[in-house]
Amino acid sequence: MNYRNLNYGIDSYTLFSGENVKLEYSNGRISKRITNLFVTRNDQPQPIYYNTTDEITYDNNKINIIFKSDNESFFPTYQKQITLDGDRISQILVNKSNTKDTLKFTYNNNVLNFITVYNKGIKSKSTFYFNANKNVDSIVTKYGNINYVSDTNYSYSFNETAKKRKKVILSNYDNYKNPLKNLIIFDETFFRSLSENNYKFYGEYFYDENNFMTSYFEGYWNNFIYENNQINFAK
Repeated sequence: MNYRNLNYGIDSYTLFSGENVKLEYSNGRISKRITNLFVTRNDQPQPIYYNTTDEITYDNNKINIIFKSDNESFFPTYQKQITLDGDRISQILVNKSNTKDTLKFTYNNNVLNFITVYNKGIKSKSTFYFNANKNVDSIVTKYGNINYVSDTNYSYSFNETAKKRKKVILSNYDNYKNPLKNLIIFDETFFRSLSENNYKFYGEYFYDENNFMTSYFEGYWNNFIYENNQINFAK
């Protein structure tokens, strides 16, 4: 689970995943995800642990997810509805207490090309780049500018040619089949689920309008365990 690619709005804390993620199944499909997370205050090294739960139900071509936690101030409850077109995601509705986003998925020759987030205008647009091995090389996201009046009165204006962006680079892939493709419904495994193999490097880079890199984050996975010619994420 890669919690780095999420924005929880926690400015004075750093979020980490815990040691265990438990998946429960019903009739061969995921029905619940239970995760222990911990955060550290920037001024206190001692971590604070929280438990979160995703409850998943299915209705024809829709997947409904309710996210809950034992601390609403850090991780408030929200709902997500995924609409499928065959075996592909066509749309995701995210309903939070203060906002509602609609994610539209665009494909080119059955390969994910864009994800556009709408919320009173285009909130963001992500472009996905794959290599010849059907692995994601990078994702470039540009964001709309918010025209804010109040919590309920706002809109977004989007400039396709803007240089301000976030670029995610995924690399150092192994040659083993990716066993997490069925975890595409979770944000924290979404990027990983798109590729044929398993990346060991995750880089996140932010650029301003002058094409200057303002900040970055890099993460490495050097301890993958392989058994019987396949990767074992359960250890």
